[in-house]
Amino acid sequence: MLDNICPSCTLSLIRTFILSASILCLLCLQSWGQTVNTINPGSIEKGVLNPGPDCAPLNPNNIGSAPDASGSGDITYTWEQSTDNQASWQPASGSSSTSYRTFNPDPMIASTSIRRVATSTLNSEACSAYSNIIYYIVFPLPMVAPILPGGTTNVCINAQINLTNATPGGTWNTMNAAIASVSGGGIVSGLNAGTVTIRYTVTDANNCSKPANKTVHVLVPVLTFGSSVCVGRTMNLAPSTGGTWVSSDPAKATVTNTGEAAGVAIGTVTFTFTDSSSGCSATTSSVTVSPLPSLSEIYHY
Repeated sequence: MLDNICPSCTLSLIRTFILSASILCLLCLQSWGQTVNTINPGSIEKGVLNPGPDCAPLNPNNIGSAPDASGSGDITYTWEQSTDNQASWQPASGSSSTSYRTFNPDPMIASTSIRRVATSTLNSEACSAYSNIIYYIVFPLPMVAPILPGGTTNVCINAQINLTNATPGGTWNTMNAAIASVSGGGIVSGLNAGTVTIRYTVTDANNCSKPANKTVHVLVPVLTFGSSVCVGRTMNLAPSTGGTWVSSDPAKATVTNTGEAAGVAIGTVTFTFTDSSSGCSATTSSVTVSPLPSLSEIYHY
């Protein structure tokens, strides 16, 4: 029987040792004194840091070798992964510091099967075998709609804007409570000038969470003004363009939209500027309207 099989043996059959005929050929070759290349793929095991299940992205950390592969020749390794229930396999993405004997896969966004391919190379002939398969269960993150309104979102200090999200069951949070607060219903209140991220987070039954973020600019005009003005005199306020100025008491001091304030009568007054583009306003602190010094006071001085 061997005499009938051995002459028809091919090199590919000798490499793979899969068909029963190739095993008979192997026996025949051994009897002829030929060198036989063998490979035992060893096995792999999950690391302890994050074996899953877990939410995406799952970082499995290092996959161990227990034991290493063994064979007649020089042993090399490659790794493969499948994300379609092992219907197809692709080269695994990740890194290794052990010549790929062990492997650190990249974070996974879907459930993934991993296997190691061990190859023994002897006399330029390579024999390969697969390890066991390990499977990581990855829960997808929930879907979250964008926060509305879209585009650039501004709110004035001491004013409010209402944000909404079409995905039910989420929670609202501010990433900087000193700049803006947000209620459980998405109402944002501007507190201090600056930029803040408002976040709406949805958590599903697997305790997986996904946020939607919205950048909100809290605006307030920046004012420049003096602390006093004399009756019958003027002083300049800034900004001088881009909005309107109003006096809290025109009987004591007036102001034009170019920021020119004029003292009218002794007392105190404030001035409020409203920015035309944002609609945001800011008010000065109290400004004193002082009487003009008398001639005797000037002479004495």
